Amino acid sequence: MTRHPFDDLRIDSIPTDPLADILSAFTVVRTEVVRLDSDVPFETRFDADERFTFGFVIAGCHSIWLDGETLPVRLTAGDCFLLTGARAGRAFNIEGGREIHRADHSGGSGAVMRTGSMNDVVVVGRLTLDKQGAAWLRVALPPLIRLAAEVAAARPTGLIIELLRSESEADAPGRRLITSRLADVLLVQTIRAHLANNPDATNWLAALTDRQLGRAIRRFHADPAADWTVASLAKAAGMSRSSFAERFRRRVGLSPLDYVTRWRMHRVRRELLQTSLPFATVAYRNGYASRTSCSHAFKQVFGYSPSELRAGQKLTLSRADGARPPLSEPNDDSFSL
Repeated sequence: MTRHPFDDLRIDSIPTDPLADILSAFTVVRTEVVRLDSDVPFETRFDADERFTFGFVIAGCHSIWLDGETLPVRLTAGDCFLLTGARAGRAFNIEGGREIHRADHSGGSGAVMRTGSMNDVVVVGRLTLDKQGAAWLRVALPPLIRLAAEVAAARPTGLIIELLRSESEADAPGRRLITSRLADVLLVQTIRAHLANNPDATNWLAALTDRQLGRAIRRFHADPAADWTVASLAKAAGMSRSSFAERFRRRVGLSPLDYVTRWRMHRVRRELLQTSLPFATVAYRNGYASRTSCSHAFKQVFGYSPSELRAGQKLTLSRADGARPPLSEPNDDSFSL
């Protein structure tokens, strides 16, 4: 039998991408996109909430002033931004403009909000993520990320947002799937650019850019069920145990084994929600020979037990006639900013 040139390529020989592995657990469950056109001074307030807000300035300028900051962040044509929902604030094209709400807009249809003509144009959208994943991601990111037009990542991010806008306005087959996939790409692209521009940040995401810590994290993500210890992680990083533990805590803000436990619990939670596997099997697949120890760790991380998670999911499914709803829904239908 003729051999194919890829026959000897094993899946587990492909290097693990921890960022992709991590973000795959943080499901985008809803995407909303609008385009705001304006030629008059306006201002709108926004609250802290569970959603991530992204945007791309097509023309004119736009400023975002988070509560507690001394100055606003000014955005001009070509700039992109991501708000994590951690802080309230206000957005405006000219400070002191009249406050606007979605209900104030006329002359548009679908996903277009129009005030006057089109001197200032910004495409804005919101991503609703799995609530637990969003919380873990939020602590590793600043409340506002700005990608300036001159930054290489800004242009592809802007193109993704424009594609999201056009998909949201169209009533074409597959719209929901395409919108969901584009939202995933947008989130990864923005985080990737942020990590590249902030190599000295201190959080669990920043460790991915550290040459030695990143090596250990990649090895862990390639086989999270292995019997990992601080010593074995340090060996993967090519460091002494004490140096590795100190550097990991300083860069990540967690001890190495805290990181291992937290990521395993996110994997356990995802499998409990997405499969019907027995809990004992899920625990074993994620490095726990004991159901009890896995359940205890799960409750410490999330505040509820694995059985409570599945019971709650079954109740939600029965109420929705078998259709699984988003894990985290917005509180209202309003869209400001």
